[in-house]
This record gives sequence, C-alpha cells and structure tokens, in this order.
Amino acid sequence: MPNNKLGRESLRLAVLMALASGGASAWADWEFTPRISVSETYTDNVTQAPRGFERDDWITSVNPGFTLDVDGERLDLLANYDLEALYYIDNSDGNDLYHRFTADGRAELLKDRLFLDARGLYTQQIVNPEAPAALSNLFLVGNRTDVFAYSVSPYYKQEIGNLALAELRYGYSSVDYEDEDLSDSEGNRVELLASSLPRSDGRGWVADYAYDKLEFDDFPDARFERVTLGLRQPLTGRTSLLLGVGYEDNEFEQAPGAEDPSGFLWTVGLAWNPSTLTSLEVGVGERFFGNTYFLRFDHRTRYGTWSVRYEEDLASTAQLEIDRELLSPTRLDETGFLERPLVGFPRITPEIFLQKLLVGSYTYERGTSRVDVDAYNVRREFEVSGDEDNETGAVATWTWGFAPRTDLILGGRWRQREFSDLDRVDNGYGADLSVVQEFGERASGGVGYRYYRLDSDDPTVEYRVNLLFAEYSMSF
Repeated sequence: MPNNKLGRESLRLAVLMALASGGASAWADWEFTPRISVSETYTDNVTQAPRGFERDDWITSVNPGFTLDVDGERLDLLANYDLEALYYIDNSDGNDLYHRFTADGRAELLKDRLFLDARGLYTQQIVNPEAPAALSNLFLVGNRTDVFAYSVSPYYKQEIGNLALAELRYGYSSVDYEDEDLSDSEGNRVELLASSLPRSDGRGWVADYAYDKLEFDDFPDARFERVTLGLRQPLTGRTSLLLGVGYEDNEFEQAPGAEDPSGFLWTVGLAWNPSTLTSLEVGVGERFFGNTYFLRFDHRTRYGTWSVRYEEDLASTAQLEIDRELLSPTRLDETGFLERPLVGFPRITPEIFLQKLLVGSYTYERGTSRVDVDAYNVRREFEVSGDEDNETGAVATWTWGFAPRTDLILGGRWRQREFSDLDRVDNGYGADLSVVQEFGERASGGVGYRYYRLDSDDPTVEYRVNLLFAEYSMSF
C-alpha cells in the first residue's frame, strides 16, 4: 500500500495535470468509464517455493477502476487507475490492497507555440531480480516495492523564417519508492533543438543541445551534457547518407580507473526507404566507451508488420521508470493489466550503466486470427560495481476468434538472465491457455490455465507454478 510520501507525490501530479488541462478543457470531449473485475484463482505454489516446499491457496481478487479519455483540439489525456484487492483463503496475512495508475497527457497552452507534456505511473516493481521475485502481486514472495514516477515538460516551438523549426524544452521528473532503503531521485533537463524544415530533395539537418542532471537521495549526482549536429544527404532516390558529430561532457560515479565519460562522438549510417511500407536505418559510430551501433527497421505487408530496433546508451533505473511505455489495458486478468511483457528491469540502483538493447516484434493478423511475437536481448554494464547483466527473452501469443465474441488465447514465453556477480544463469518458462467471452459491449469473462517454471544454477530460487483462474469484468 502507498505510504504518505507517495500519496503526496501522486497528489502533486494530479494538481499539475489539472492545471495544465484547465485552459484547454473547453475544446475537449471527456469520457469517463468506471469498471470492475472479479476473479478467483487457484495456485499450487503461492510462495514460488522450490519443490517439496510448495503451499497452495485460493485467491479472490476484486479490481475496481476507471479510464479517463480526453480528446480535444488542445488537450489529449489518457488515464487508467485500478485498485487490486487480494484475499487469500489459507494465507490471510497476505491480504492486501495495491494501486496501479498510468496517465499520459499533452496540452496546447498557446496555439502552435507553447505546450505541456505530463505523464505519471504508479505500480509495483521488483527490487532485485537476483533474489526470489514474485511473478505478480498474487504471489507471497516479497522483493517488490511501490513506485511512483512522473514527469512534467513544458516546451516552446517557433519557426525561424523558412529556414528551421526551433524547440526549447524543460523537463522535471521524480521517482519515489515506498522502500526507504532505495534511493529516490529527481531529474532536471534542458534541451534546445533546431531542425531544417521538410525539403522536397530530402536533405535535412538537426542541431541539438541537451543538459540532464539526476539527483539521488544518498548517492552522488549524475550529469549528462551533449551537443550534436546531424546531417541527411540523399544519395539516390531511395537511399540517404546519415552523418552525426558532437561532444559530450558527462560526470557520474564510476569505478576507479574507468574511462573519462566525456569526449567527441560521431556516427555514420545509411537510410533506405524503398517504399512507404519499408524503412531501414543502420549505422556505426564512436563514443567514450568505444564503438557504437544503431539499427531501426520497419516493414508492413498485407497481413503483418515487422519491427527491429538496436540502440546503445547510458541509462539509469530512474530514467527507465520515467521512460517506460504507458499501457492502456483493454481488460484485467488475475495478474493486473493485460499487457505484452516488457524487457525486464535491472535491480533498483542509482548506478549509471551502459545499456545495449535489441528488440524485435512481428504481428500477423488475418480474419479472426492474430499472432504476436516479441524477442529481445539487453546487456547492462554497471559503471561502479562492474557487474554485467545479460537478458534474452521471447514471447509468442496466438489469439483466435473461433466463435462470435469468443477468443481462444494461447501463449508461451522464455527468459534467460545471466548475473555476472553471482556466476548464475536463470531460465524462466511460461505457457498459458485461456478462453475469453464477451457478454455484450460492456462485459466479458474468461477462464484459463497458466504454468510458470524457473530453472537456475542456484536451486534455492527454482520453482514450478500451476495456476487456474476465472474472471468476470464489467464497465459502466
């Protein structure tokens, strides 16, 4: 449950978003949709214990919530809130309430000139993936904390004659954890961006200056400052040369003898756009930590879409909390929001780390059948401890509308995490099968089975979980 500190921060975000929307609300359509879902779950291993130590239980979950959707000429806002109330038959000491909230909004304060972006997130987060960690709030494992993260960013845009478009942006962010042993943080960012206006010949340029500062409760501050210039020069009708140069001046806690995190940087790459259905950008470069690479690929066919991304950059858990994708759930299941899994978070730490992320996805949809496949690899190199995490995963889901208003959902997943400091490798597997039935426009229900398994070099963290659930949800 949230503590007073997180409650105050949540109230602060609500006030800021209300003030931002006040001047624009007259031009917006507001849609408020309350909802509730009730589910009953049986699991044979509510504590995710190793074999021989399992405890089973029946769990009742009651989830009231709402969606607020504001769509207007000068205001767009999407907010979702759900209260998750859990009741255990045999482990009543685990009865608890959890809050989940996401909001993402943009207000136009001065037409075509002054804007305000705001986003917020309240959820539960694994503290340390190296220790036993609950699959969701259902499981009585611990190693989770409430987290509230939000950002507010006003910015001003101005065309400079027929030459360029300029944007000046300020951003403030805050990340607060319920666990007092974790380091909260505040971030401040200033960015000045200028770019050429669209040209028929495809030529373009962009100049960017950015200053970021992260302040932690009990850890040295981190500062990132960078100025870059990027150029785009067509080579043929479908291919362009991408060039980038710049300088970065960074300061953050590092291990003794580490490379100075400052210096010149450059990138060179190619962009290929053979049609409106396909785009590819690929390139190499160099920064203070060595060679760097990037890749962006998108392709659409009649029935499917492909997407691949690869990027390398410095990161922190505070920045990941702010930048994580905000999800708009269509319904709830027994583990909370129905969502496609995200790349796993690192342990919560104020350490800066180098993150190398490769993500690919494929979606195929034809008739009443849809297939979603996601795969990823992320490597993180921590700047103080020198630890390295390597995580690889894949998720596949098949949804088949085999009868009117009725879907069969079959899914499978795999995740491998390597922890260099523990000399340990974990392999997690999951499979699920469910049937979902819509009862009119505002009600649905479903039944399903899920299986989870973790194999590890450390047998004390291994587990097997079987789970059966039935759920009914309704909106008003």
